[in-house]
Amino acid sequence: MAYEAIDTLLQTLDRILKHGNDRVITHSVKQEILSIGVQAVILQLNLKHYPNKETIRDAAVSTNEIIEYLFSEENLLDGVRLANRLRKLAERLESTVGDVVDCIKGKGSVGSVTDSADVSSSSRSAITSSKDDGVVRFEEDVEVIKNRLLERSSRLRVLPIVGTGGIGKITLAKIVYNHASVVENFDICAWVTISQDHSVERIVLNLLASMKEISTLRDSDISMETLIYKYLLGRRYLIVMDDMWSKKAWDDVRMLFPDSGNGSWIIVTTRLHDVAAYVDSSSSIHTMSVLDAHHSWNLLEQKVFAGTYFPIELKDIGKKIVQNCGGLPLSIVVVAGLLSKVHTRSSWEQIAANDGQLESIIGSSYTHLPNHLKPCLLYMAGFPEDQEIRVTELVNLWMSEGFVTLSNGPFVLCFLLGFSPLISPHCL
Repeated sequence: MAYEAIDTLLQTLDRILKHGNDRVITHSVKQEILSIGVQAVILQLNLKHYPNKETIRDAAVSTNEIIEYLFSEENLLDGVRLANRLRKLAERLESTVGDVVDCIKGKGSVGSVTDSADVSSSSRSAITSSKDDGVVRFEEDVEVIKNRLLERSSRLRVLPIVGTGGIGKITLAKIVYNHASVVENFDICAWVTISQDHSVERIVLNLLASMKEISTLRDSDISMETLIYKYLLGRRYLIVMDDMWSKKAWDDVRMLFPDSGNGSWIIVTTRLHDVAAYVDSSSSIHTMSVLDAHHSWNLLEQKVFAGTYFPIELKDIGKKIVQNCGGLPLSIVVVAGLLSKVHTRSSWEQIAANDGQLESIIGSSYTHLPNHLKPCLLYMAGFPEDQEIRVTELVNLWMSEGFVTLSNGPFVLCFLLGFSPLISPHCL
């Protein structure tokens, strides 16, 4: 069976890390073993969605046999050569993962989780409007914003998307940003996160990183700000400036964007109506509303029971919980992740006792975590706000702290971050 083959592979990797020769298990070797382990977990998580399970089984068995051979007493290599062989093995397994994910995506399954730090026009995350993801509620918003972006205009325009925290501004912006008709309409697309503690230097660097093609034009004789301006000049561009908190932040970056009279757009997401009005005074603000009771309940159902039977004894308390969330998608998704782990009425009643605020929900999520998982969640506080965290980096840090092992680390990560069943290799 494919599942057992992958599990055997994970056990082999875990055994090697725990009991292998320290002179052989160098840092680079450990990194490659971790990479293979995470790839194996991705295959295991996607297994039920993939029709040709024999392919996955063969890949897992082959990988396990090669690893057993590489670490056998008669074939021990030095650390450098061993790391190189493992890297090639990881790349081959990653290719299998890519084929599996692409196949499942082609059948209309849930959109893949990608490295959202890399959402430039040359590497877009595959975010779709899917009922399974509770994104269907954005369909009307998407059409409104998409049609506006496709309007022909002779000037640069700004479109603020405003709404309270957790209402789905980023999700909406990403759906529009990745829409095929929008991609085709612009010469350049770039995404940058501002956040409360913004700096012009960081914004400029993130813009440069998002516009990969600009790196070939880098001229040491001009500033980065001038480079961005000259690169955008004459091109039709779409820039998303996510999570803007102040008027000053807009003033600091506005001069980066030339108006070439060709219909370029800047999308600004913000929680603050005064900031939205400041960046655009033409009454074109797109204000997002909270979910109504119907959509709130549907989202909770999908996230907790994946559209299957909802126990009748939990419906009344479930309705109370979802009402406490105030129609905020983020609150519903977070609390649904907690509810999906406990299916007793007494546990749901404890969760319903919070006031519906996201802080309370997250606090409740922490309280209900098993003790060995709590350090993993607390560890996240060590990362700066809005920083993208790569899967392998986080799992490796957790392992170095002794919080998790290779055999359960990737599953812990999926549990904490609420990954969808379909996980793309790009998240690595």
